[in-house]
Amino acid sequence: MNKKETNKKETQNQMQIAAAFIPREEWEETRSMIAEIAQTVKDNADGNSEILKSKDVCKMLKIGRATFDRLKEKGVLPVYRIGKAGNWYCKKSELMRIIHDGKLQDL
Repeated sequence: MNKKETNKKETQNQMQIAAAFIPREEWEETRSMIAEIAQTVKDNADGNSEILKSKDVCKMLKIGRATFDRLKEKGVLPVYRIGKAGNWYCKKSELMRIIHDGKLQDL
């Protein structure tokens, strides 16, 4: 096989396309899941994330960073840290729960 034939064979191998056929019901379910994932990504990009940074918690509660740190140390705020020197994070649902339960009333 000469060089030209080898290049042609390599090009043909690279251009192969695979197709899979799935039932319409499965396709609709997959499309729905993709749409849901896309909405979640959009919500997170728009600031409607379930995960809040410490500065976002401070804004929501109208408190300063020192108060945030005090509540964190007392265990009032359910916060998490990623890495040793990383930011503090709080789940929005957990924050809303402690607000609803009145755990921040006596601060």
